[in-house]
Amino acid sequence: MEITELKKLYTGFYIEKPVGNNEFSFGLRKCRKIWVPPLIEGTVEEVQQGREIAFVEVEEGKEITAAGLKQFLHFSVAGKPVFIFDNHNHAFSFWAWGVQQHIITPPVKLVHVDQHSDMRRPEKKPPRCQSLKQAFDYANFTLNVGNFIQPARQLGWFGEPEIINTEEGFSLEFTEPFALDIDMDVFVPELDYINNEFKVERLRHWIKQAEMVTIATSPYFVEFDRSIGFLRRIFK
Repeated sequence: MEITELKKLYTGFYIEKPVGNNEFSFGLRKCRKIWVPPLIEGTVEEVQQGREIAFVEVEEGKEITAAGLKQFLHFSVAGKPVFIFDNHNHAFSFWAWGVQQHIITPPVKLVHVDQHSDMRRPEKKPPRCQSLKQAFDYANFTLNVGNFIQPARQLGWFGEPEIINTEEGFSLEFTEPFALDIDMDVFVPELDYINNEFKVERLRHWIKQAEMVTIATSPYFVEFDRSIGFLRRIFK
């Protein structure tokens, strides 16, 4: 699975204009830029927190910054691609790559495991995404962590997503091909009423079945050590 073109796009860069994730509370912040790390090929053991800020928000007059990953990771599990990144909107870039590589054949089912639905619509409709560069630009400079699924549906990549954030949802079985999209914020303490070992086992089960897997560590929404701890347990 060749990701050379993706690596040429994800080389590590700042977003300094009020676009995408950097638009949140932009006028109220002192920190006016966020970092998008480079993409490398590695293993889950190489997932590390970086020093650069990936997400900033202002809550009740207090500016909160969250460091992202040192690098985004790509590796294979049983011959299927897995991408690990921080802010969830990057999934759009990797889905575009999956479509281009014929790893996912649209329209495929999307199993979206997330505390949030992320189903808001961006103001700007997606380009036809005939190139990865178009998808990359749209993912980074238009989309944010809450509105990246609907554009993928508009492009015909997915039908109605299955949003998993309940015990009943984690119990589902899927017989048709699907792409698995995981937000590690399903392991926030507020969702501990769903047994965490049960969640880990179900995610392992689905990873074995999925056509491809995208995983967001979600800085700001879940504490880093908790996110990475459960991530490594999933792939142990």
